[in-house]
Amino acid sequence: MKISPKNRYAGFGMSAFILSTLFASSALAEAISLPQWQTHDFVFNTKNKTAEPFELEFYATFKNEETGKTLNVPAFYNGNDEYVVRIALPEKGKWHYSVVSAASDVNGKSGDVTVATSQNKGKVLIDPQTKTTFRYENGEIYNPSAYELDWLFY
Repeated sequence: MKISPKNRYAGFGMSAFILSTLFASSALAEAISLPQWQTHDFVFNTKNKTAEPFELEFYATFKNEETGKTLNVPAFYNGNDEYVVRIALPEKGKWHYSVVSAASDVNGKSGDVTVATSQNKGKVLIDPQTKTTFRYENGEIYNPSAYELDWLFY
């Protein structure tokens, strides 16, 4: 079959459309990768106006697809119709989150987060075995150091 100069680019329009659709959808469904125990802010903007934005029900549920661990994290109002869910995911693996909110335009939004092993140690917690010492979430002992230097300023 001979291609005439008239229909040489006939298939180009459809190919460009398919490619642009693929790139647009991948940009919308942005994959998030985080190191373990790294704090991350998930920011949600709403167009729903409310007289009491601090009283609006708004939280996100995070579920680790490998272990089944579930975390419900409340959002805080950050001004300008913006709500923030701040979390440091404690386990590696693939997490799925979904938003529960009284604001209908963000209710049900969801996404995936991949958490990888990192050098971060996690939060400092009271050791559950001794109840008298501190440990990082990764199990390492935390030794707080403080210096009493009040006498320098008198």
